[in-house]
Amino acid sequence: MDTVARQRVARLLTKLASDYDGEIVATVTVMRRVLQSSGYDLHDLARALAPAETCAPTPSAGQHQPDYAPRPMSVPAKLIWLCTSPTVSGKLHSTVMRTLRAALARYERIGVGGITPADRDLINQAYKVYGPENQT
Repeated sequence: MDTVARQRVARLLTKLASDYDGEIVATVTVMRRVLQSSGYDLHDLARALAPAETCAPTPSAGQHQPDYAPRPMSVPAKLIWLCTSPTVSGKLHSTVMRTLRAALARYERIGVGGITPADRDLINQAYKVYGPENQT
């Protein structure tokens, strides 16, 4: 993995400590994209962090149901969903998509502070109209 990708993944790993499920999901999505752009995946990351015998997948005894209600999706998670959903990109105006992609790039570089209040309004409005709940 190149140095830039390694630094980005290291910075993203710290964001997994968030208390917000949506932000964690958004971080993993960005991390997967960074790894994929370098020709790697999460399995390669796991192998780099631990010996091979500890990275073997373990069979699950069944799906674990969480004991808590899921939190609403965070703004970064909504942003990533809007930018990566193939059904949304064809529906949104190109200027809106450029604005969303620019906000995503700032989020990847800076973190949540890279999303401006105007970006938040646009993300929430676009998600309300084009979010997965409204997909047919």
